[in-house]
Amino acid sequence: MSFIPNTTPTPNWLYNGEMNKMSDTELRVVLVVTRSTLGWEANAETGMRKQEDWISHTQLIEKTGKSSRAISMAIDNCVKRGWIETRNKMREILKTPAERRRRKIYYRLGNIFTDKLSTANS
Repeated sequence: MSFIPNTTPTPNWLYNGEMNKMSDTELRVVLVVTRSTLGWEANAETGMRKQEDWISHTQLIEKTGKSSRAISMAIDNCVKRGWIETRNKMREILKTPAERRRRKIYYRLGNIFTDKLSTANS
């Protein structure tokens, strides 16, 4: 069976262990990051997916249906737990809310997922 068109590949580790550790808002943030990255082909020839994407705070609010405060708290928890990474335009990792404040933030899935993807591909 081939893949289903117009779908986003999602790491099985989200379903097989990490999801039950997340709040509703944290799960929604991870899903938006997954859709914004793995949901897009970066290279049609190789099938390589996007590794990161700029997502505005307003977009996160709109896509999750959650408040600004809830999104901020969820991002902080997701970063701390390794579910997502946040970076600035220089690709420096932003670990704290103060580092992320009033910046253009690039999101990617965190090492909880990417380390397992690398291991599975080896």
